[in-house]
Amino acid sequence: MAERPKYSDLCELYETSLHKFSGRPLLGTRDARGWHWLNYRDFGSQVDALRAALIHAGLKSGDRVALIAPNSVAWAVVAFATYSAGGVLVPIYPYQRYDDWLDILRDAAPTFVFTFGIEAASTVNGWRAANLDPEPTIVCFSDRSVPGVLTLKEVLSQSQGEAQPVVHPDPSSLCMILYTSGTTGTPKGVELTHHNVASNLSALHQIFPVNPEDLSLAFLPWAHGFGQVVELYGLFSVGAALAIAPSEDEIMKSLREVRPTLLFSVPKLWNRLYDTLQARIRKEGPLKRRLFEDGLDNARIRRRIRKEGRARGIIELKTKLYDKLVFDRIRKQFGGRVRYAVSGGAQLAPEVAELVDSLGITLYEGYGLTETSPIVSANWPGARKLGSVGKPLPEVKVVIDHSVGPNTRDGEIVVYGANVMRGYHQQPEETAQTIGKDGGLRTGDLGFIDHEGFLFVTGRIKEQYKLDNGRYVAPSPLEAELRASRFIHNVMVSGDGRPHNIALIVPDMEFVREWAGEHRLRAAGDAELLAHPEVRAAFAREVERCSESFRQFEKIRDFGLLERDFSIEDGTLTHTLKVRRREVVQKYAAMIDEIYGVHRGERAAVD
Repeated sequence: MAERPKYSDLCELYETSLHKFSGRPLLGTRDARGWHWLNYRDFGSQVDALRAALIHAGLKSGDRVALIAPNSVAWAVVAFATYSAGGVLVPIYPYQRYDDWLDILRDAAPTFVFTFGIEAASTVNGWRAANLDPEPTIVCFSDRSVPGVLTLKEVLSQSQGEAQPVVHPDPSSLCMILYTSGTTGTPKGVELTHHNVASNLSALHQIFPVNPEDLSLAFLPWAHGFGQVVELYGLFSVGAALAIAPSEDEIMKSLREVRPTLLFSVPKLWNRLYDTLQARIRKEGPLKRRLFEDGLDNARIRRRIRKEGRARGIIELKTKLYDKLVFDRIRKQFGGRVRYAVSGGAQLAPEVAELVDSLGITLYEGYGLTETSPIVSANWPGARKLGSVGKPLPEVKVVIDHSVGPNTRDGEIVVYGANVMRGYHQQPEETAQTIGKDGGLRTGDLGFIDHEGFLFVTGRIKEQYKLDNGRYVAPSPLEAELRASRFIHNVMVSGDGRPHNIALIVPDMEFVREWAGEHRLRAAGDAELLAHPEVRAAFAREVERCSESFRQFEKIRDFGLLERDFSIEDGTLTHTLKVRRREVVQKYAAMIDEIYGVHRGERAAVD
């Protein structure tokens, strides 16, 4: 029998938490004097005031409210004020290109646009008359005056202190439109209902043990589903607290100051930890290196025998010893109190996951999409397998469609459940192509389910390509392995219609320079260093090492080293930092031809 969802909508969640956790700390911010905390009661007062102001200013149920801002107290206030006034939130990632902002605003047609600073406010205001219909009211969090733009204080003052009750929405009504990052085309607006999001949060409550004493450091952008729903709303729903990271550059410093018990992250953080530890161990003396390596070996043995349902006293004794001598110092970089960490958003290389787990930080990897509100599956206490993305959440069903895929094991992941989106905003044909008549959402991801019910994601259908010998390649798993290399900062594997695979590699130049110094290599600059035969040979060895577990036709035969990373600005990255493959291939077409030994004008003969 299905369990009744804990929440029917986000307004019920809001009122329940304010009532139960009134005096508990909710959001922490840092200034020159240190960290300061806003409790649930005072947060609710700010939300109630803005809700009254929005309704007084003419916001009606179903109206859109766009929010272009980084994580902040004001961000969360606008979100809950919008929901509780009956509005629909349209979060926009603040570091996207302005063209993306304009496309989203045109498509969503918001009544209000909240911005974080005067530059953003001025930009949107410049579009208002000529490009936006209807012309929205623009509100800036900054107190500085911008012609035609209201400050947040001015908006709040217009309600004249009149209270407005919480609007209780129909669970089937929209609560937000989230725009996808669009790795292969134009971003689409994903329509999520209150029931979609509330059902996902209710399912997470059943499997994750989070309590009011828990604390996270929030650095994942709330403009995206993972950070917004799982971290912000998930912790809000249990009375826990979130410290808002001041900036990406200060994450490690903030971790040591805040000392979180929970950590929500994407693979980038764990890859950075892996790289840092590898570099540090290389510099240590023989004894410390041996202790570290022996500690990792002991952790691998412990995982294996525990999986078999056994335990060995000597292994447990060694675990305590290595933990005290080696791993405890490393965990203190994260504050020393992390009970468990959740990783999502992209694939995590198995060796990175194993390292984090060996350090004594229990890591739960999950999988989801914006279209699934967002979580489909996760590892959780009592159901965890490293390398997998866990089992489907309660009341979520996953089916593998084997009619789509490169082999008999892998097929398209199809998701059924209350978390499946209502559809794409104003795109009925796209919606019909994505959601079948049976309600199943075709994710476009390749994967398989093992005999224990754990889901493994092996790539994207649109990203897989065919070599000229007819063999299909899904590049994502190999790219995840390569990104775990200390030499490699970023990478894209390519080979569509070609005789073999190649890789476009963005080197970790800080490490490459360090490695070159240790090997007494001299170069006038980075370009000359990357062209050095010994550096090329080192990268070749790394590529070969990372490809060891892959089939022969999947391996990389050659590579190019890029002097600049992919970026949002040049269009080669989405705002969720996913590589736009088509754009990368176009930008580096000459280099790709050169790697394959094809002269300009001869490509057709190869293809």
